[in-house]
Amino acid sequence: MPTLIVHDRWDQYLTVASDKPLFVSFDVDATEQDLSFQFPYCARVIVPVKHPNRNGGPTSPESERLYGMEDQLCEVLGQANVQCRLVGRLTHDGNREIVFQLASYDSFRPPVGWWMQQNRDYRIAVSEHDGWDFFNATIRPTTAHWQCMRNRGVANNRIKSGQHTA
Repeated sequence: MPTLIVHDRWDQYLTVASDKPLFVSFDVDATEQDLSFQFPYCARVIVPVKHPNRNGGPTSPESERLYGMEDQLCEVLGQANVQCRLVGRLTHDGNREIVFQLASYDSFRPPVGWWMQQNRDYRIAVSEHDGWDFFNATIRPTTAHWQCMRNRGVANNRIKSGQHTA
């Protein structure tokens, strides 16, 4: 049975980095649990968007291709039983970053290298970091981000129930 790489509870928010939009999707459980002993290393798989829109993200059909590539990467890692967890996805400034926390670089590198070869039409890079500093500084929502996400949920529920006003 393949290793579980992608967990179920995800959320997203929009922020700004270097005066440009930064779209962040993240594993909610990774913000609530201390996984630092299980996954002490971080690897960012950076995929440049070929034709970014004005916000720095992909447009269709490239958007679907990038999601498919991410799914394929997670499947390859799971089939190889790599002890890792997808904890975030960043879209910004013409790049898509797929962020993993992992138990070992040595088990992560071969399947990622194979996956990169399958997607040679993209100039994919991998950036490795020890610890959770990148996650904490870039992905983990601040108190203000959490409040915006809660407000978004309240507004969406009001709209669904017909309680919105013009």
